Amino acid sequence: MGYELALYLGDPELVGIIERTIADTFSRSRIVSGDELVEGLETQFAGDLRVPLLLLLLREQVLIKVKAAPSVQDYLLRLDAEKARDFFQAQRMAARIIEESEFRPARRPKAVELVATLPSKVAFGNEVEGIGSLDAAIRRLIVTASRDVWVVNPFFDHFGAATVEGPLIGRAKKGVRIWIIGRDLLSSAGKSQQNIEPLKWLARRFTESKVRQALQIRDFTERDEESGRITYALHSKIVISDETACYVGSANVTETSLKVNFELGVVLQGPPVKPVRDLVGLLWNASRAVSGLP
Repeated sequence: MGYELALYLGDPELVGIIERTIADTFSRSRIVSGDELVEGLETQFAGDLRVPLLLLLLREQVLIKVKAAPSVQDYLLRLDAEKARDFFQAQRMAARIIEESEFRPARRPKAVELVATLPSKVAFGNEVEGIGSLDAAIRRLIVTASRDVWVVNPFFDHFGAATVEGPLIGRAKKGVRIWIIGRDLLSSAGKSQQNIEPLKWLARRFTESKVRQALQIRDFTERDEESGRITYALHSKIVISDETACYVGSANVTETSLKVNFELGVVLQGPPVKPVRDLVGLLWNASRAVSGLP
């Protein structure tokens, strides 16, 4: 279980409001749409909670999908009351800790940590000692940054953007700068549009949270002017927290990479991080700014 909700809200009372609103909605009907579920929350919370909240609750199996739709807001959903109780209890406790003190790792981190995503069929009952959660490691890097977060990633989807949205905006509200380098964001061709849409949504959430100035997005892709074919493009996956820690590995910021595929990476601490940061600085300077975002 992650703590995105607690990290984003930082207030146990706000977690309780969401819990009570969801319980009240399902007390009137056993099956509801995503829009109906979040409708009562929009008067109490700034910004669009629909996509990130619904995806989070689906991922944690608090909500069970009864019928899919093109948009998660139109899903038909039912509530797992037992999972909901455990989830919100954990979020309230985490939010209380965050409220009382700035989040910091409880123990000194390893200089090199292996992290992975394993398909559930492989992972169930087969925990490997010395291998941490890739998803949790990336979120931990974000929430412990005090100056800069760099996300270098070729492919995003809405699930991935929603996963990092809360921690990124939470840090931006603390004055942390967010730098994102993506791939093929300036092209109007096919799959590239699928890639930029999650970043447009993320930029919109920064705007709604009044921290848009903290976010910059660039594209590292070169196409042949005549054929339109890619000459070179971003393929590396890196997340850097200040110059103190970074993730380097195989995972994109997508649902399949963070929850489904077999992905492997390392989290580095201390002196080895600076060369990675310097290299990403060169990449940033060679990238092009993405305009027209919300």
